[in-house]
Amino acid sequence: MKVVFKPISQIKPYARNARKNAETVTALVASISEFGFNQPLVIDHEGVIIVGHARFAAAQKLGMDRLPCVVSDMPPDKAQRYRIADNKIAEQTEWDMEVLLAELKTFDDAAASMSQYFGDTDLKKLLKESTGQAEKPMTEDKMWKARERTEAKFTPPPPGSLVNLICPHCALEFAMTRVDLEAAMTKATEPAPATAENAPGIPEGVPVPGITDEAP
Repeated sequence: MKVVFKPISQIKPYARNARKNAETVTALVASISEFGFNQPLVIDHEGVIIVGHARFAAAQKLGMDRLPCVVSDMPPDKAQRYRIADNKIAEQTEWDMEVLLAELKTFDDAAASMSQYFGDTDLKKLLKESTGQAEKPMTEDKMWKARERTEAKFTPPPPGSLVNLICPHCALEFAMTRVDLEAAMTKATEPAPATAENAPGIPEGVPVPGITDEAP
């Protein structure tokens, strides 16, 4: 692949380019200004852009006079398909936000230096709300207040207060006092009295201490 520098006046956008890239051009102007024009355009032998319309528009805004290009030998029908395929493939990518935020937090001031590349996303807020990025350091007073709020959420209700329940068998909604509920739960967890029915392996008629055939 050979990269050649072409006068920008000899490069032409494709007449039926279907991409609307005004916002992308704005971000590219900032990117090229900071990092340089590091990705060549792909053009045909007539100078018509196959890939790189947004970069071309950004270069025009920046007043650049020459651009790096790769001149492709692919036939026109293949170039048409490539234009669409290249743009649609880019739409299929997504961010691993955990990894992205971890990377951004290594910058001195990511919110200030990278916000222009994030469109309408409030990068400062995103960084603040993510794990390990607090707006202000946690003080001992804040820690105790947070603990009190957490404990208050799990404080049991008064004994006489009602607890709303749903029967798992019939889905009937009903209410019980906390005292009655605790008593019912205690009774439900008590082991059943030993009987011949719940003592498998004992031959019928063999007396075993603590076991009776009569229901309790």
